[in-house]
Amino acid sequence: MTFWGIDEYHAAVRVKIAKHEPGWAQSEIDGILFSHHPARGFTSSEPVHNALDEPRVRDVYDKLLVDVARGEGLASPKSFCRDYVKRLIKGLRVFPDGTSDKRRRADMLQGFYFEGSGQALLYTRH
Repeated sequence: MTFWGIDEYHAAVRVKIAKHEPGWAQSEIDGILFSHHPARGFTSSEPVHNALDEPRVRDVYDKLLVDVARGEGLASPKSFCRDYVKRLIKGLRVFPDGTSDKRRRADMLQGFYFEGSGQALLYTRH
């Protein structure tokens, strides 16, 4: 068993994703393995400084969304809030056309989450 059982926890999350249990996502972000569930938040394989810092949490969530859309992360159905993904895409599209990386990312997210197989990964907050 590892320190606080974190490796076992991440392995259990991968099993939940493979079984399509709703709400689970996982990816390595900036060299740290993160697991996420909407009701539980993030669990990481290493301590993250300023873990309660809201901009940092949003940054990790945004990177998780991108990783899953690229096939670099894992997710099960109903893992991501539909309204949040829409706001992220809209925010990326406010950049001028000269900022092509952000607009390409927005197009990729739009295609995956709203027109492709990623639709099943979204949930609507009631």
